[in-house]
Amino acid sequence: MIAEINSWIVEHQAIVVTVGLPALTLIVTQLTALSSERRISENNRKERALQIQMQIAEYRRDWIEKLREQLTEYNNLIATRHLDDSQLSRIPYFISSFQMKLNADEPLAQELISTIVHAAAVAFDEVEETDSSVHNELCEASQKFLKAEWDRLKSDLMHEDQVMSQ
Repeated sequence: MIAEINSWIVEHQAIVVTVGLPALTLIVTQLTALSSERRISENNRKERALQIQMQIAEYRRDWIEKLREQLTEYNNLIATRHLDDSQLSRIPYFISSFQMKLNADEPLAQELISTIVHAAAVAFDEVEETDSSVHNELCEASQKFLKAEWDRLKSDLMHEDQVMSQ
């Protein structure tokens, strides 16, 4: 079989050189272009996914910072002795805002919401407790929650970096 092919090529060498080599060159070129397009397409897909993840990370970072600011403001309000009516009227807003921002299914969020509500009860004199104790509880719960969110954000970014490098 190979001998027959070889003898045919020798007999028709001019045709093979004139038609075969350009055809072979065309096929190799097309395969190379196709492979290159696939690589470019895959790189573009990875780049878009990275851009989306970076945008989400930026939104999450902003959310964490705004939550930190709001928790600080709430803690300062709660720590104020002898709240007047306008200050007391802001407490339900804060509680609602925190409840809307936090996922009540997460244990640290549940703990933070519980501490926020407890601090409000102390502010409304429904529960007797020292101001510094409430302040410390609120700070501790806030710090734990915010630290967990920062760690989750960093972990997600590290995971995304590992996926993109593959």
